[in-house]
Amino acid sequence: MNLSQIADIQIGYQSRRRTGDAPSTGDLCRVIQIKDFDAEGNLIPDSLVTVRLDTRADRYLVREGDVLFVSRGLRLAAAPVLENLPDTIVSSYLFRIRLTSDLVDPAYLAWCLNHTPGQQFLQSGARQGSNMPYVARGNLAEFPVPIPPLEVQRRIVEVDRLRQEENRLTRRLRQLRFTLTEHFSMALLARHSVSS
Repeated sequence: MNLSQIADIQIGYQSRRRTGDAPSTGDLCRVIQIKDFDAEGNLIPDSLVTVRLDTRADRYLVREGDVLFVSRGLRLAAAPVLENLPDTIVSSYLFRIRLTSDLVDPAYLAWCLNHTPGQQFLQSGARQGSNMPYVARGNLAEFPVPIPPLEVQRRIVEVDRLRQEENRLTRRLRQLRFTLTEHFSMALLARHSVSS
């Protein structure tokens, strides 16, 4: 099935005012931006900025179970919203995908968008904007989503979570090895240096 058959796709909020003009009315919201995703494409909601919109926030609000898609850049990442984020919207470089079918797990949909065949499909239809490729809503709507049973979807997501955890631990181990060899080398140097 295509994504548009199982989900509503909403582009993020784009301000209609000039930079520097602060609205006196409008909803106060936290905003999810591209910078709020880590290297693995996971949403990190701890550092969201708060802004006052120049319109009502209702149509842009995210909720638990939504999937957020970064539509601009070299890595077109998707992340499920895993917790309740009150008064939070997405910025204009993101799409909020809200599933309308209970046949698909949100984390599985994010996995489909992130894994290699999904990225190849998205990159092949990406347009070139100001030095940065972007995915249009129409292209995202045509994204093909294979739908195995929910149990299989959740197993796929768990395997991917374990892969990410292994990558995180491997990076940490590499960092610790580097620190250890640096300390060892400096200790050897200090022990065997001839003072002038």
